[in-house]
Amino acid sequence: MQRQNYIDINKSIKTGYLSTFEKKDFWFYGDLFFTIIFLCNMTLALCIAINTELKIATIPDRIFTTILSILLVLCLYAIYRKAFEFKLSNITHNLTRTSIKRIIDNHLTEIDKSSIIETKELYIIKKIKSYYYTEYVFIITKDKTYFNITNHFPKLNPPILFSHIFLKRDLQKLVNQILNK
Repeated sequence: MQRQNYIDINKSIKTGYLSTFEKKDFWFYGDLFFTIIFLCNMTLALCIAINTELKIATIPDRIFTTILSILLVLCLYAIYRKAFEFKLSNITHNLTRTSIKRIIDNHLTEIDKSSIIETKELYIIKKIKSYYYTEYVFIITKDKTYFNITNHFPKLNPPILFSHIFLKRDLQKLVNQILNK
């Protein structure tokens, strides 16, 4: 059965999270648990390393402390992104569904897309790599487009850190270019 039959579009729009009809199984919660535990352990190790480094560091060693602090912030952000992995980003527009789908398709043409699932309100693009795939889910309404990006690896799924920000910026820029013509 195809994935679009499982996405609850109305509930997704109402809650702001990608909502599905399918039950969450052991692997979903195991992935969430082990990824967050791994990132928490990394965060704890970085905190201990920063604390130790601050006690013994001289001025030239502060660069190492700064690098550790940046890694700590990235680990905390990765925990946040994993916890809110299915949160929908949105773009506001006044375009038709077909023109939005055309903009999305034109923008994602540089991405090697392997499969597209399309319904009236739903547009899913799967980018398949050698052993995993990235799924772009777009829910298109009359005045907004909601989207989510998820990775699907065989064992653990790492969080999407910055791709959703860049995609939102690029799509908003393309929509504004069309609206300003």
